[in-house]
Amino acid sequence: MMPIRSPTRSGIGTGLSGSQPNLSTGESTTDVSTAPQVTLRSKRKYSGDQDIKEELREIRKGMAEMMQVLTSINANQTEAINRISEDVSSLKEHVKDLKTEIDNLRFENKKIKRNINNFISKYNEKDKQIETLDSEIKKPSKYKTNRSTYHNNR
Repeated sequence: MMPIRSPTRSGIGTGLSGSQPNLSTGESTTDVSTAPQVTLRSKRKYSGDQDIKEELREIRKGMAEMMQVLTSINANQTEAINRISEDVSSLKEHVKDLKTEIDNLRFENKKIKRNINNFISKYNEKDKQIETLDSEIKKPSKYKTNRSTYHNNR
């Protein structure tokens, strides 16, 4: 069996029952003599609203300080990196100059060694010549005359 229901109102009291077509404005399309059934009210206000706002201000202030610190650190690091880069470039130039100078010194060293070896070779050659001449001088010669006899005969 079906439950008993009251019939819908029609005619005079149609504005008193059912849903309003535009609930957000609280106005009805029909003329209702009673107060509107839908009221508008502001959103619920939290009791800690001021506390939250203060915390947000503090957080924003802290973030601004952190950004300032990070920006200054970034600037300092950029400056330090630029100085280091310049120093490294300068050192590279010095190393390049040193390599060139070392190459020149190697060339000069080889040249000096060649000259020393030539001098040693010539010295040894001259020393042999001197020894040969000395040995020839010390050898008795068959053409050697006795001076003392020559002087005595006169």
